Amino acid sequence: MADEAVQKLRDAFANAPAGPVILNDAFWTDAGLSAPDDFTASIKAAFRLTDTDTGLSVTYERAKVSPVANDEFTVSDVSLKFLDAPEAKTTATIIGTKGTNTTPKLGIDVIPQGWQLADQFPYMSPTTWPFVLLSIDQQRFFYASVDQVFDWRTGAAKIAMTAGQNLYGNLAVPAEARPLFQLITDLPTVASEVIIAGSVTLDKADHDQILFPDMALRAMMKGTDDLKLFFIHVVDPHLGMDIKTVFETVEDDEVAEAQEDDPTTEPVQTALFYFGTDIELEASDGTRPVAAALQASVDKTASNYQFSLGPADKDRPITPAAIITLMSGGEASSYFDLVPPILQQYLAAIQLKGFAVNGPLKPTIGLGSLSAVLGSVNDVPIPLFRDPVADQEFALQSFELQWT
Repeated sequence: MADEAVQKLRDAFANAPAGPVILNDAFWTDAGLSAPDDFTASIKAAFRLTDTDTGLSVTYERAKVSPVANDEFTVSDVSLKFLDAPEAKTTATIIGTKGTNTTPKLGIDVIPQGWQLADQFPYMSPTTWPFVLLSIDQQRFFYASVDQVFDWRTGAAKIAMTAGQNLYGNLAVPAEARPLFQLITDLPTVASEVIIAGSVTLDKADHDQILFPDMALRAMMKGTDDLKLFFIHVVDPHLGMDIKTVFETVEDDEVAEAQEDDPTTEPVQTALFYFGTDIELEASDGTRPVAAALQASVDKTASNYQFSLGPADKDRPITPAAIITLMSGGEASSYFDLVPPILQQYLAAIQLKGFAVNGPLKPTIGLGSLSAVLGSVNDVPIPLFRDPVADQEFALQSFELQWT
């Protein structure tokens, strides 16, 4: 028997009145279902709709709604507006799958034939760096109402999609990245193409100060259980493309005087194409390892490399033992045997804030240096001693140390 919620969603598409269907919160409630959290706002942002749009308008033949099979249905040959892509060359498929008892998962797979993000955002031109490295045969987009797995090519590839808009496709592995692959011992030969996918934020770019959509893409490679970057055990080798926008306060004395109570900020964007791996380190709470990413920027002239790292979970600091293990290749215990028990309490107040490995790629690959940035845990003060006369505690409010 088909999942009841999936069946209701399927029937809502199949029995909708003639004409365009507007996908928003009301569409779900009219079907007797609960809309995903912030669905209307999410789908409007994902498709870069205007404030006056009440939701995403889709057009399709009702006969194109498939029956539910294995708790899934599809609506094929859907017409919709996707950014500035020509509507006549844009095809879409709606996919409904099992979610909760009242809210199935909804996915919208969009293929704008012959169109790419650079057509909408010209500063992403494939002739400029680093976007020249992001060569995808056909950029495809997948909207996910919640995190879900997309079964691309009917089982040939299963892609994890995050809630919101995602970009995916076949990435041509750039020649500039291949020298970095040599740094990973026992890395299998990387194919000429790999599947790349990840989140993309389309509604923030304004063609003025914010020129690119934010994105976090990964193209996973085949690996083994014993991959190493020199003596560091690593997992999940991948290529990635990150674009991040942060707002920084403008350092302008005249502006500061004029807007004393409301400091001016401006967006700063960074675009990075990189080769990366993940490592797992011991967390201070001891429950499960902290996953952290090592990333090396892909450069035009690959004569040197630098992998940098930062902890992925700031609420679960990386332990001093893990730091020393990382720096020494697994000899942490011998260091801590020399630390008096009375000082052990202070080690718990130290966390890893950054890590880097660098060296030459030419004429021969080598390890140049390791460096780590250590600091106080989330700026928690470290008590040193108390003055019994004044009854005052002396403590380090925060500290940071670079170890190379």
